[in-house]
Amino acid sequence: MRTVLLKEEPRLYGDLKNLMNLVLPYDFIDDVFYKNLTINDPNYDPENVFFILDKDKPVGFIFGVERTKAPKKIVEKHRDIMWVKAFGCYKKYLANLKELLELFEKYVSNRDKKVIRISDYASWYLTPGVDNLYDEYNALLVELGYKRVGVVVNYEVDLSRYFIPRYVYRLEEINRRNGVDFTEVKDFDETLLNWIEENFSVLWRTEAEIALKNSYGGVLIARRGEDILGFSAYGVLKRNWFGPIGVKKDIRGKGIGTVLLFKTMSRLRCNGQRIVIIPWTSHLYYYTQLPETYRIRHFNIYQKELKI
Repeated sequence: MRTVLLKEEPRLYGDLKNLMNLVLPYDFIDDVFYKNLTINDPNYDPENVFFILDKDKPVGFIFGVERTKAPKKIVEKHRDIMWVKAFGCYKKYLANLKELLELFEKYVSNRDKKVIRISDYASWYLTPGVDNLYDEYNALLVELGYKRVGVVVNYEVDLSRYFIPRYVYRLEEINRRNGVDFTEVKDFDETLLNWIEENFSVLWRTEAEIALKNSYGGVLIARRGEDILGFSAYGVLKRNWFGPIGVKKDIRGKGIGTVLLFKTMSRLRCNGQRIVIIPWTSHLYYYTQLPETYRIRHFNIYQKELKI
């Protein structure tokens, strides 16, 4: 049994995807998603990816990441944090995974980081935390002194029975009569991206930018004249991912977000997606207005402050 870094043995790059799919059975990583989690992430560094090897076979891993490049505006703000995008092992190696986590903590501390977070790392993330169904992994983190600092959910929507309720058409008509137009943006739009950053965050701007760059992604907007009122993105890291979505504060409550939500779902349905994932949200009721919102995944966000 030995521990290696991906940087030391780059041949393991493809093995990481296979291992993640096998030891994280509730998650599904295809080649496109894997590329977005690794080489398409400007902050990705194989030096932060650790493996447990048993006779040269990968049996466990920790996928760490630190912000070093993007988004530039928050690199300095996050300089003390190391995130774990994902971790796991085959069940018989849980004791070895515990040892690897302890080794990882020493490694992170030696890099002058003060905090490890698992795993609310935007904008190139697998999940926003540790799924409640991964009971052994949650228990292991608690045993090692990690504190739960947040809870979020993913929704899954089955579009095989999707339809647009009549009230949504009424909301769209009311807004159109008030001068609101709903359109899709497929090309890079600096004005739109600046608006998203100003009204929400640089992280949401980054995700909208990714959606605009992807051939399978896009952004829908609501506007009145030249004024942008709201936006909704799709296809950020996976073809079937929805969001982020946001409406300007002073115009909320008029159904603009609901219209954008359904129009974006229609776009995903037109693109041939059956199961749509709405990741990383704390809005427990808003998305249930979608027909066949049938599954909720519950994630725990953990943090541990290191002794330097």
